[in-house]
Amino acid sequence: RVPAGWQASLAFAGIPDMRERRNLSMAVSVNGRAVASFVPFYGWREYRLLLPPGTVRAGRNEVRLDMTDTAGAPWRFAVVYVRLDLD
Repeated sequence: RVPAGWQASLAFAGIPDMRERRNLSMAVSVNGRAVASFVPFYGWREYRLLLPPGTVRAGRNEVRLDMTDTAGAPWRFAVVYVRLDLD
């Protein structure tokens, strides 16, 4: 558990595969809990998300980044890094 008064955040960076122009959507979850859904930017970007209390736990944490097109088919996203921080 995150100590009281601390805020957990998730940072990740990457670039979606947009050889073909498509409407893509990214869903982010941490430890099975949905934390964000958004349309990723074209090109390389860093994304930072504040996590709801109780999302991060001691030990191993699972971060899932799912990107799909408008038909719900999986799409590729080249990840440069994923980082969980406590501030």
